[in-house]
Amino acid sequence: MMKLSKLFPFLAFFLLVISSCTPKYTGANPACGPSVIINDTAFKETSSANYTVLSHSVQGDCLSIEIGGSACNADLWKVELLASEIILESFPPQLSLRFILENEQMCQAYFTKTYSFDVSALRQEGGTEVGLNIEGIEGTIMYSY
Repeated sequence: MMKLSKLFPFLAFFLLVISSCTPKYTGANPACGPSVIINDTAFKETSSANYTVLSHSVQGDCLSIEIGGSACNADLWKVELLASEIILESFPPQLSLRFILENEQMCQAYFTKTYSFDVSALRQEGGTEVGLNIEGIEGTIMYSY
């Protein structure tokens, strides 16, 4: 009985610590989908093809891109949005981005699919907007925050 009474305060403390743990807010918006990946090496070394950008929009911190491409099953596509770390000197500042589609399927069916990405990591300190130059999309998309 003595061992149990010594163990009780430890267990109570442990349960208190576990129950008070909550995930920290990182600034990311999980409702948008995956975050943009800012990595200059990956941006320079990775390319993508075999898709067409059909439409795009920015709403809040979410960038949506609708693409079309041939596949057997578009649900098997793997996608990422890469950004260069290099900030183009302009007003507002601009960043270069690349949409990466991994599609190893060889089919003649054509699918369209919309992807959404959290671009909040692209915010520039002291600014309120940044231009997004996305490969495959003409012009600059303005992201205001």
